[in-house]
Amino acid sequence: MSAPSYGDFPALDAEKRRILKEEEKARAYTELFYKDAAEVLLSSARSADREEILPVFRDFLTHTAPLSCLHLAALAFAKRLHDRFGALPPPEEFLPFPASPQEICYVKNPYIQRVIDLSGMHAQWFYAEDFDSACSLASEGKRDACILPYLDAEERPMPGIERLINDYGLKKQRLYRFDLDGRSGGCLLLSAALRLPPERAILEWQLFPESDLLLREATELLRAEQISFALPAPIKQSDDLRDAPLSCTLRMEINGALPEIPLYALSLLVPDMSVTGCYDVLHLTDDGAESDG
Repeated sequence: MSAPSYGDFPALDAEKRRILKEEEKARAYTELFYKDAAEVLLSSARSADREEILPVFRDFLTHTAPLSCLHLAALAFAKRLHDRFGALPPPEEFLPFPASPQEICYVKNPYIQRVIDLSGMHAQWFYAEDFDSACSLASEGKRDACILPYLDAEERPMPGIERLINDYGLKKQRLYRFDLDGRSGGCLLLSAALRLPPERAILEWQLFPESDLLLREATELLRAEQISFALPAPIKQSDDLRDAPLSCTLRMEINGALPEIPLYALSLLVPDMSVTGCYDVLHLTDDGAESDG
């Protein structure tokens, strides 16, 4: 006797359709409630400054638990503020930065030199004693930026370089992927401040969510706004500290302008976050350079 098939029970399919219809109705009511709540709670807001808005939003979440679709609440708050003030503050990591770095340091290396020669950048170039010194010079503002090797021959991030970037708080400005003389890899242009590339770029965040629920809500928010993203590093705890905060990396594609409403809403859901890069990708070969955008 064969096992029963779902299709053999039309009543189950009818019940499923009823459930989906009720879920759709509940989502519509929830979204309307969040919109009304944002209107009421933000009616007296003096600005869209996060220090003022975040406590209001967190208090709202506390008193509305266990309602679902928290990302809709964050979006409702962000949209209400945008409607009222016309613009939302960008992430604080975006500081004034020259259109192109003028003084760049690097460690003498044949592949880095080839990348520099093929990159077409107009800058003053300076040698650094080692990678640590290059990061220090860029971090302290003694040089506008530095170039470091980043991807190995298998195009995987080098752990030691990644650690240096994090230790000095440097921001990714451009990734040079290369295929030169039969060898593949990549170098990063890094600086202490962020600038927005004019064309398509990758915006990279380091997130420290309070729970995996808020991480899921953050990704649902991006899906709701139809923003392409990836979570290359799964949420995990430090091997060294059992009580270390959960962390992960989120990358989203942007096209010239920051998606200010989604970014502001994300910062409400996961306040402990920082932008670690806003970079475009340039592919370098023996024949020249080609933008990924």
